[in-house]
Amino acid sequence: ALIPRYGFYLSVDLAFSPAYLDLHDSSRTLFYHFQLAAKFDWVRGEKHHRNNGKIGFPESEFRKYYDCASQTYYNARNQLITNGIIVQTRQGGYGPKDYATYKLLNLNDVPKNHQRWRNYPEKNWKHEIPTSKHSVIGKDTRFKKNVANRKPKATLSQ
Repeated sequence: ALIPRYGFYLSVDLAFSPAYLDLHDSSRTLFYHFQLAAKFDWVRGEKHHRNNGKIGFPESEFRKYYDCASQTYYNARNQLITNGIIVQTRQGGYGPKDYATYKLLNLNDVPKNHQRWRNYPEKNWKHEIPTSKHSVIGKDTRFKKNVANRKPKATLSQ
């Protein structure tokens, strides 16, 4: 089962922070899935998350559950990164069942000076959004400077 039987609590600091209040619905939904995927153990009365940094929810699963476009997932993920709520720890996409993993920065065992969302909107992390730098897809068919790539219109005189 995807959703476990337990829930989670948002800290008051996060719930009323500009970083959280700025999130779109799809971003919050993705954030909730990341939260539910965070496994924890109790050590001397304190919660310690054992898989933070290895949390993932693939784009294909998100599309399946919410019947949405791929771009919705990527927009949501990008907003979570920009607002400092998550950070990507591993790039995925190198074959079946190979997906990116993330670290949640709002958990109680993350030191306060690492909780980036506390500094939003004065600072953002848009530059950390993963992009493919050397993509050659569509390179030959892109618009060229000073060239009209339009086919001539058919007229009656031809």
